[in-house]
Amino acid sequence: MAAYNLRYIYLAVFVCLNIVKAYFPDLILDFDSEILLPVWAMGGTYYVRHDGTVTAANKANATSPASADTSLSIAQHNLCIFKAGDTIYLSSQGGDFSGTTLSPTRSGASDNYITYTNVPGEIPWLDGTGLTSTVNVAAGKHYLNLVNLSFKGTPTQHIAYAGTHIGTLQNPHFTGAPTYGAIKANNPTLTITDLNVSEFASDKIVCWESTTNTNTITGGTVVAALSGRAFQTDVSASIAITGLTATISTNAGNEPGSFFYANTDYAGTFNITNNNITYNLTAGAASDAHIINILKGTRTVNVTGNSIVCDSTGQTQSAIHVVNQPVVNITGNNITYGKTGTSGFVIDVTATTIASSANISSNIITSQQVGGVVVIVGTDTSSAGDNLLDGATIANNTITTPVVTDGLGAHLIECGYNKNCTASRNYLTGGRHGIVIKGNGDEYTSGGVFQNVIAESYHDSMYAKGQKNVPFYNNTIYISLSGMGLNGGMYIGENADSANVAATGILVKNNIFVMHGGRYTVQIRPDCTGTLDNNLYFMLSGESSIYAKVGETVYQGASAWTDWQTAGYDANGVNADPLFRSATDYRLKAGSPAINAGTDVGLTTDFLGNDIRGLPDIGAYKFQSVAGGMLMRLGVGF
Repeated sequence: MAAYNLRYIYLAVFVCLNIVKAYFPDLILDFDSEILLPVWAMGGTYYVRHDGTVTAANKANATSPASADTSLSIAQHNLCIFKAGDTIYLSSQGGDFSGTTLSPTRSGASDNYITYTNVPGEIPWLDGTGLTSTVNVAAGKHYLNLVNLSFKGTPTQHIAYAGTHIGTLQNPHFTGAPTYGAIKANNPTLTITDLNVSEFASDKIVCWESTTNTNTITGGTVVAALSGRAFQTDVSASIAITGLTATISTNAGNEPGSFFYANTDYAGTFNITNNNITYNLTAGAASDAHIINILKGTRTVNVTGNSIVCDSTGQTQSAIHVVNQPVVNITGNNITYGKTGTSGFVIDVTATTIASSANISSNIITSQQVGGVVVIVGTDTSSAGDNLLDGATIANNTITTPVVTDGLGAHLIECGYNKNCTASRNYLTGGRHGIVIKGNGDEYTSGGVFQNVIAESYHDSMYAKGQKNVPFYNNTIYISLSGMGLNGGMYIGENADSANVAATGILVKNNIFVMHGGRYTVQIRPDCTGTLDNNLYFMLSGESSIYAKVGETVYQGASAWTDWQTAGYDANGVNADPLFRSATDYRLKAGSPAINAGTDVGLTTDFLGNDIRGLPDIGAYKFQSVAGGMLMRLGVGF
């Protein structure tokens, strides 16, 4: 009580000094309002129990949680006038709170919040059963800090931010089965840290509605059974969700929607970073929801460093689906997908109305799908959005799908109807097609397919379909299995989905093609053209030096290599074993005929980032000898 009375003494002094200064302005008074005011602003401490009997008029008597006689009830709390710096402690000693919504009545200050928290060592439960909201923060109630509060029961929602609000929510614990969700936030600027959700069944966890502000969630653990979307924004400018460990499963036979869903037309930034997301479906069930689904707006989208696991075979849609955002970065994610369907994607970025840039890099993706596309930029059919993703980048990804022998299988990477895409330094295993460049006769003036390693594709490891002047440089193709598709290495063909527009001017240089017999190493369809040189070809079965087809001419048998070069292809090419280190390590051994046999195509580093000095090698890897590596580390060129 002494500190409380001291505040009034300081206030009285402050008021008196100002009165004196008003009447005698020339009188010099040496006082510092910046010292006096913070003392006035020192907050009070109040206690609330479910059975508290202290009235709002006597809130100064709410001094201890030990007794109902020294605590407010929630109903009386809702009549109190609090001020900046006050701390309201909720106690469990009177039982669970129920029957009345907790409704803060005043704002704190930007540098002096009003805090609601638990009595140390206690877990006061707020039971929202029968209520619309367990806690309701009305419009204009700013600078409230809710700390260590626990929620249960079946309200409509546990916390409603009913209007403009700036505040924080620290270490909340949500359980129960609210019909709407844990938090309904209408136009807040809300910072949530250490979000904890368990034994929770609802439609969603957090929904940001009608907010043009910045909202963040940092850290915490979520285990929830949902019928809707975990985190949803209907109108929000910027949202960051970082460091969550979330397990989302089904609710009452429904399948969950997205982990994050945005369908808003505002500018801003979405950061979905460093989360661990596990997505569970009922055995045999199907979900048509993208796990991260961003549909509208003009934002910078960063989906980075997440682990996404969905082992269910019933998942039919993408892990990450982004539409019409001007800047998209999907980087450093580790995605394990159990989907086994013959359609759909794991990552897809499209643009239909605005020019966009896309960077899909350094992701590790394992998918069981046997159709569709693992990573696609653009679309598989022509649309109004053609070339709005001009210059997209798909680089340094590791993508693994089943190795198939029955004709099924996914495209691992596709750039669809968007020119100047760069697909580089990806390590691809399995599937039907490795990299597909598809379009409507657009000319590449930049970008291309560089330094990829593609192993065990069923059909075409690299496929130029209807585009012009696309470079394919320094890729390594290895297919050890027999009985695969007719094509295997490089396919230059027409696009049957766009009036059979031909792929022309395709540049194929410095690539290694190692494959089993019975498959075309290269096929160039009628009316399609390509320039091929400095490539290395080796047939594992040994029955032909090369097996290729240009138009209706087939190159096969003992004279195939001579006939191939006579026709004007690979004048500087190599027909020999490249001498890989092993059947799974495609770096070159000493003595490889690929060493120094390439031509300069402007690349300065190889698949591993080693400098390319002197003559280029053929393939994705520059040969590194022990001595050469030492000299390079010492800065000596050779």
